[in-house]
Amino acid sequence: MANYNKAGMLQAVLARFTRLNMDGTPQVGTKNMFWTDALISTSFTAAYNKQDDVSIINGAGRICTTYSPPQTLLRMDIGNINFCYPDPQAVEFLAGGIVFEDDDDVPIGYAFPPVGVDPKPAGVAMELWSSQITQGAVSGYFHWLMPRVYLQFTKDQNLDGTNAFDTGLDGIAVENSGFGKGSANEFVDWPVTSRVCQWMQESVFPANFVYGLAPVVAST
Repeated sequence: MANYNKAGMLQAVLARFTRLNMDGTPQVGTKNMFWTDALISTSFTAAYNKQDDVSIINGAGRICTTYSPPQTLLRMDIGNINFCYPDPQAVEFLAGGIVFEDDDDVPIGYAFPPVGVDPKPAGVAMELWSSQITQGAVSGYFHWLMPRVYLQFTKDQNLDGTNAFDTGLDGIAVENSGFGKGSANEFVDWPVTSRVCQWMQESVFPANFVYGLAPVVAST
């Protein structure tokens, strides 16, 4: 693990998603993790509970007492999830639905979730790696973790000839105390993994990255 060195940052270069049980723990199974390096970008913004100021007016019409309640963190708002190309497995992993496959089990299409059904009631865990830039060169990575996200199709599905594939997914990230140390104790050095979002600088790329589905072998 690298020391924090105030490096700059560029866009996401890798993403990993993990299916969750309803209690927030990683879901054990042969196809419950998904890796992709096709993610171009996403955005997330902290959302706060903004309460109205309290003011008391005296008999002369002057403010004699005023108080501004503290703003508290509610969640992270997520949007602008863009991939290099349409990826049925990635979209199904994030928002449910059905992946169409050919006779060799190669993905060739996608169907939206059925109407009136919550396709991902437990949500998924989302991890992102973005490039750490020092003196104009990549010197490591920022590893981002949102231990439970809920995503829905909320934007237009545009067929406008652009290169990027805007999935039309927006959503939220919430706290998840059940995530623990991850699917195989990968987060043993992290002081906490339960917050809506956390990040750590790392000096090397994940050694076990292979595009596509992967197993979750343990729930810690």
